[in-house]
Amino acid sequence: MGFSVWIEIDAGMKSKFTDDAYIKAGAEIVKTTQELYNKAEIILKVRPTQVHITHNAALLKEYEKVGVTAFGMDLISRKSRAQKCDLLSSMARISGYSAIIEAVNYFPRY
Repeated sequence: MGFSVWIEIDAGMKSKFTDDAYIKAGAEIVKTTQELYNKAEIILKVRPTQVHITHNAALLKEYEKVGVTAFGMDLISRKSRAQKCDLLSSMARISGYSAIIEAVNYFPRY
């Protein structure tokens, strides 16, 4: 059982991931979002981070038409038991790590 990975052209440019890097890792680059949607059974996005199902009825109707299952990660409780799944905590942690890494890149001694 295998799978294929398709990446939308220039999807990683703001994160400094080139299309060539994705190709070397085994992904195929597609030119349009529509081409990606036509090929994929599962779509994973980095952003937008939240669907906001309570405020986005039109998007949910479009998802329903094509059989998309979406998870409203913004609705997961922020209690300590569920904190590993909490979107805000996870994104804040990633932002903190990224800020440190970016700062070190500009620090001349290292």
